[in-house]
Amino acid sequence: MALGARFVPFSARTRMSGVDLDQGEIRKGAADAVAEYVRDRGGRVPDSVTEVVERIAREGGTPLVVARSAEVLGVIDLRDVVKGGIRERFDQLRRMESAP
Repeated sequence: MALGARFVPFSARTRMSGVDLDQGEIRKGAADAVAEYVRDRGGRVPDSVTEVVERIAREGGTPLVVARSAEVLGVIDLRDVVKGGIRERFDQLRRMESAP
């Protein structure tokens, strides 16, 4: 069964990416960009979503909102993962910089 999918790549202008399907559009991206996308289609962003977005940002994460046309589906908490041993590597670099 073909979905009729057309992928929409991320762009710095829209700050979103997604897919257009025969059954609707799905977008993921920056909270304010997706909120505008949802409102442009007659939807609204629930206060609970705004609260989650603000909490994730306060905690150092990157909140990504997911929507299907005029409906917000949820929020993703994107975190950078620090690789093991990175502290030791920085310590080694500092020692190298201070060596004569």
